[in-house]
Amino acid sequence: MTITIPQTYNEITTEQMLRYNKAVETNEILEFQKVSILCNIPLQDVLKIPFNEFSEIVNELNKLFETEPTLIDRFEMKGITYGFIPNFDELSTAEYIDLDTYAGTDPLRFLAVAYRPIKSKFNHLYNIEEYKGTESNYMKMAHAPAMAYLGAMVFFWNLSNELLKHLPRFLERELTAEQSTALQRSGDGIQALMQSLEETISNIPKFTSLQYSNS
Repeated sequence: MTITIPQTYNEITTEQMLRYNKAVETNEILEFQKVSILCNIPLQDVLKIPFNEFSEIVNELNKLFETEPTLIDRFEMKGITYGFIPNFDELSTAEYIDLDTYAGTDPLRFLAVAYRPIKSKFNHLYNIEEYKGTESNYMKMAHAPAMAYLGAMVFFWNLSNELLKHLPRFLERELTAEQSTALQRSGDGIQALMQSLEETISNIPKFTSLQYSNS
């Protein structure tokens, strides 16, 4: 039996990550369950692995959780290259609302908003398909690399955190009292989003000091 041990979050799918998280949430996950989920082999086959090899596999998987996910700008899945939203200055209202709605609550739909098929590219630049909702393609994202989801979540958390740091100074210098009150209410929404992102991030070990990475 050939066993492939993932070395990075790019080598496990989002579906595997969600199954692992569910197992952790519902009970104290056993080592053989960890091997079954992350190495993608049936439980009955895990029990046939020689014990000395099993211990080595567990040690290697534990090293995976010591690595830090990074935001990837694109990935290939079933012959299609998907790209991360390339320009947030042109983010549509629908995209913003759905990113806000699905962050931390529906990873597959969140990925379907954040990553879409690349329709054209030039050197390191690219354009992705127009956003038309998630209904037709969100289930495909179960096969997306877990790195895409984890890195994107931390990216949005950092973005929201940076915005909140500058919000009070902006309110003081630029806005009228009425505008300030309205924007502070929006800030409450951002705080709620950040809490959701932070709770999701805390489910995976070693989510600190993440850096943006072009692939």
